[in-house]
Amino acid sequence: MRQNGVRAADWDGDGKTDLLAGDTDGFIWLFRNESSQLYPLFARAEKLRAGGQPLCVAASGGHARFDVCDWDRDGATDLVVADGIGTLTLFHGLGVKATPALAAGTTMLADGKPIQGAARASVLVCDWDNDGRQDVVFADEKGYYWHRNIGRDVDPRLAVREVVAFPGKGVTYVRPNLGSFVDWDGDGGRDFIGCHFENSIRLYRNVGSGGARVPPRFADAEGEIIVQASSPQMISGVHAVDWNGDGDLDLLTGQGHGGSGLRYFERDWIDDELRNTHPHVRVAGLERKSNLRRNP
Repeated sequence: MRQNGVRAADWDGDGKTDLLAGDTDGFIWLFRNESSQLYPLFARAEKLRAGGQPLCVAASGGHARFDVCDWDRDGATDLVVADGIGTLTLFHGLGVKATPALAAGTTMLADGKPIQGAARASVLVCDWDNDGRQDVVFADEKGYYWHRNIGRDVDPRLAVREVVAFPGKGVTYVRPNLGSFVDWDGDGGRDFIGCHFENSIRLYRNVGSGGARVPPRFADAEGEIIVQASSPQMISGVHAVDWNGDGDLDLLTGQGHGGSGLRYFERDWIDDELRNTHPHVRVAGLERKSNLRRNP
């Protein structure tokens, strides 16, 4: 499951957060949470199915990176999946939350034409311009873009893509990938979190007005590194979510070429790492005891 993306969601409606992860071959895997929210234990991974078959985007380059959403506001959980050649596929949810099922995929359009980006794409569904409708943010090996939703809740329609606005230039790091749009710093405005593939997680603080129908504005194209991989090939995609239920946002990420793991970074650890405030332990003394009896 190398070069994977990860999302946390209550997939089966049982009140516990499950994990979903895409893989290089184009499949998406479900890890059901079988214990509790605070101390999750996951069942053996199972492939998601769509249209009665295993969901797979191998025919369009594999490298399934996706987002979980209710695209058409019908109460069912949908998936939007990006792939290795830069296209997007929508898998509509069928049935009720407790028994999720997906229809066969359909190509997503913008301005009536199939969305086509560059290689190794990833996707984020969110209200990017604060107008109450779900937009699509898209990343590929060349940069970040977004498609404005000009339709209705039950009939979303996407406009031609726009470049995510950074002052003066685009990103310069390799293969930017997504991603979350959340209020990371608690100032009331939603911030953008993306990745330098395999190396770091970047925070883009929203310095815009936050007004209705206004896209976010960011200070620079490089962002702030909030998680630096301990070695290369350890970061792939990011999802900001309160994983442990303590009231703040943590980070989940997949992995690049270096292996197949999913990783969790707790918010307190992230803040301590950035501020260099990790607790230190000082050994004040050492007492040694032995239960061995001496021979008479």
